[in-house]
Amino acid sequence: MNAIARYRGNLSSILKCVEKNWISTDDDPSATTYVEELRRYLAASGESETDSFLLHFGITVPGTQRGIEPPIQVLDENRGGYKEKRQKESASQVIRLREALTLGKSLFSDLPEESLDAFRVLETIATQKRKISDEEILGVFGNFTENDRQEFANKAISLLSNRGKAVQEVGIDMLKDLVCFGEVALPRSVISALLELQVFWPAILFRDSGEDVAAQLLDRIQRVPNRLNLNHLLLCFAWSNSKLSNSMFVQWANIPPGWSSMLNVPAVDYAAYAGWTVNLRGMISPLVENECYRLPISAATSKSFVSCRIATQSTCISCDGKLSLLFDFRNLSSNRRQELFSGSRMHAPVVFQTCLQCQAKS
Repeated sequence: MNAIARYRGNLSSILKCVEKNWISTDDDPSATTYVEELRRYLAASGESETDSFLLHFGITVPGTQRGIEPPIQVLDENRGGYKEKRQKESASQVIRLREALTLGKSLFSDLPEESLDAFRVLETIATQKRKISDEEILGVFGNFTENDRQEFANKAISLLSNRGKAVQEVGIDMLKDLVCFGEVALPRSVISALLELQVFWPAILFRDSGEDVAAQLLDRIQRVPNRLNLNHLLLCFAWSNSKLSNSMFVQWANIPPGWSSMLNVPAVDYAAYAGWTVNLRGMISPLVENECYRLPISAATSKSFVSCRIATQSTCISCDGKLSLLFDFRNLSSNRRQELFSGSRMHAPVVFQTCLQCQAKS
């Protein structure tokens, strides 16, 4: 799990302290004052912590970062004391490990209740992380049942409700994976939660969200929020793939709304980010073909193959470099060409010419 692997260093650090027997306990009078100071510092920072084990680990942080053994010695007055700078160092590690615990308990229902036992399990998970292939990811999400999707999404929403930014980012990543690797929109309850939490980025989370959601997004747009929120809302509106969004972008193409002066590009251009546009005839036109084909790299063994990145003698009008044929379908057999270039693709070009140098810069 990539989310847990982010905390590998923090988890290893706390287990090292346990192994070295550096973490004090509540019955250790030499640590009581420092623990209380750290507790007050965290509370004043809006990060209240009640876990005694985490607090006792926290006071070892300044010493371990300076290579002092045992680390609590660095907090003595004659060695600098436990001033604000060191309290901040302690707090950052406690907050980080609290995030790891929150994630772990959200993702793994059988995680032990005791913090130390939970950290041991999470450290094992982080250490054993392996790279998951795209095929495996597609297989996992492709086999999700409706209940699986709802349960996965609910976990993500619970993370979004957490105050920690790092935890929220994991929730966003989970929802993004669910909507990108799946074939249907996010569950309606999840979309409602996103609206309530005012989470409008990434906009693809609102893919195919439908008419009622589009109406709520339009209402927010028409109230003219600040520029950043307006940008995000327009993208979400475009991704809603609704009759309302289609009609409004057509209208905005002809009559720019008053708030469009806040934008760097015309309002209608936002539709392109969701894979469609308003063409010159004022009609909705898709920019993305949903059907795709894998093009394996191999030496041509027959006359029926697709040439890629073939240099030509034509010149780019922007950089004066040589143009290339990005794809050339002319070598395909007549039957295969007829199969690929039929229906809506009947008049599509069979040769795609581009400037590889300019594309690399874009």
